[in-house]
Amino acid sequence: MRKRRIIKPINLVRYSIQSKLLAFFIILVVFSLSLTLYFSLDLFYKDKSAYIFEASLAKAENDGKLVSDYLSQKVDDAELLAQYVSSYNQLEAIRVFLRNRTDILDFSIFTKTEKGWKSSEQNFLVNESIRPEAIKSFSAINSELVTKFDQVLKNRLVVFFHRDALPVPVIAIAISDKSSSGILVLKVSARRVEELFKSSGSAFKSALLNHDYNYVFAQDSGSAFKEIINPLTSQKVLQGVFDVQIQGRDYLIGFHKIPSLGLTTLNVLSKTAAFRVAQSLIFKSLAIGLLIISIALVAGVFVSRSLTLPINQLMDATKRVSSGDFETKVQILSQDEFTVLGRSFNFMCDEIHRYMDEIKDKIRMEDELALAQLVQSSFFPHKDVTLGNLNISGVYQSASECGGDWWGAYEIEGRRIVLIGDATGHGVPAALVTATANCCAQVIKDLSYNRPEILEDPALILAMMNRVIYNLGGKILMTFFIGIFDEEGQFLTYSNASHNPPFLYRFSENEASKEDLNILMEANGTRLGHTLETAYENCRVKFNQHDVLFLYSDGILEAENQKGKQYGERRFLKSLLKVAKNTPQEMSSQILEDAYDYYEDVPPNDDITLVIVKRG
Repeated sequence: MRKRRIIKPINLVRYSIQSKLLAFFIILVVFSLSLTLYFSLDLFYKDKSAYIFEASLAKAENDGKLVSDYLSQKVDDAELLAQYVSSYNQLEAIRVFLRNRTDILDFSIFTKTEKGWKSSEQNFLVNESIRPEAIKSFSAINSELVTKFDQVLKNRLVVFFHRDALPVPVIAIAISDKSSSGILVLKVSARRVEELFKSSGSAFKSALLNHDYNYVFAQDSGSAFKEIINPLTSQKVLQGVFDVQIQGRDYLIGFHKIPSLGLTTLNVLSKTAAFRVAQSLIFKSLAIGLLIISIALVAGVFVSRSLTLPINQLMDATKRVSSGDFETKVQILSQDEFTVLGRSFNFMCDEIHRYMDEIKDKIRMEDELALAQLVQSSFFPHKDVTLGNLNISGVYQSASECGGDWWGAYEIEGRRIVLIGDATGHGVPAALVTATANCCAQVIKDLSYNRPEILEDPALILAMMNRVIYNLGGKILMTFFIGIFDEEGQFLTYSNASHNPPFLYRFSENEASKEDLNILMEANGTRLGHTLETAYENCRVKFNQHDVLFLYSDGILEAENQKGKQYGERRFLKSLLKVAKNTPQEMSSQILEDAYDYYEDVPPNDDITLVIVKRG
């Protein structure tokens, strides 16, 4: 008898969520914290290095500036002494000046003779306490300087440092005199300069070098300092910082050259001393990092009991979705119940992303329509226009973002032109036609300056505009009316391309009635763009004082109220007669108010344009 085989159910959960989370948590914490510590400490070290480099260069720069400023001041003193000698030759006044400059030891003026350089008769020695030694030493210094006067004449200024047997170090400054061919020699105490380079107990060690790169003053003139000279002479720039290794130790050298004085200031810094604090901080940071990792590992054991990796993934993905990232996807390969949840989440994100794309397209279209509306609004003149003795008020209201109505008013060479047009339908296509009409009007306006006969022939203007509108493809037509008033405004010459016939109100002292309204039915041709070659006619009528011309589009007549009844021409005429004796602004305002009262909050389904012209 065969044994019955028992089929065990397949267990899709190969690894528990808790065990996977714990393993992941340990690896994640160690890796993340290690990476963070590495980049943080590396950034700190680089920042510290940059600070030390800048501080070293700044110290050398500052020392060089102090030396340069001090010597420049002594040069000014020497030139001032030379002026005293040449202008006044007052010995007592010069000695008073020198007593106020306690660092000045001696001053001489050398002139060139046939036998060579000769010192002036007056030599001024201020510091009496060093006179016995000074006379002999200064004479030796002068003898040495005379051999280098050619260099002084070439460079104008040469600085020499001397120690000899004097109780103080001396700086001899040889200057080519600007006012003569002589040379001024000023000897000053170098104590002030020497103070800058005395040991201050800081990590920086400073030094001053002459043009031969010999040490003049230094905090440490040992062998380590001397081995810096060779790398320094190879530096082609005037200032900078470079690394050098001397006797197995790393040094940071900041230098600043003063070409005009032939001097160089040095700032020597031991890297070991400079980075001692940084290394201490690095070790402390590493210790803290290890402590945090240990704490995190212990905490991970307890947290893993209540949290799972798929939940964290879904939570992170939900946050990204809430911040607007609808392309977020979760990949849950745990082979447990969270796999189904992850797929549902991805499907939800796809649907949201699709809906958002549709909304973006709609918003983009609305933005483009708003921009088109803004551009179209620039085609219209101001609501109230005065052209000579004609007062004009125009109102335009679009039934959508972009409309198909347009009107304009211009004054050219004394003639006033009023135009109104209505493209088929409304919206963007109709707005493009109105833009074309506006451009045509501008071109014709410019053209009329060279061809003034155009201003007497509105039918010719309509013919020109018809050809342009026809070339748009003939799918959208446009009704148009052009009226041109003469210079005095007494006559109106007009031509019509199937636009609503305007009403002309003849002023009378009596109450306005239908008999006072004339419909300008003459000179009526086909719409613009219907056929390429269309002939239009002109008609001329009298336009007396206080007469009013009413121009309008059919949108105001065809708009309906809540009962579906149109406003109609009869109500429109009644409204015109009621306000015929008012100003154009008052007329347009009252006529539209009457119309919208009839519409009963039902928005018109077509554009509304109303232009009123009254002769003042």
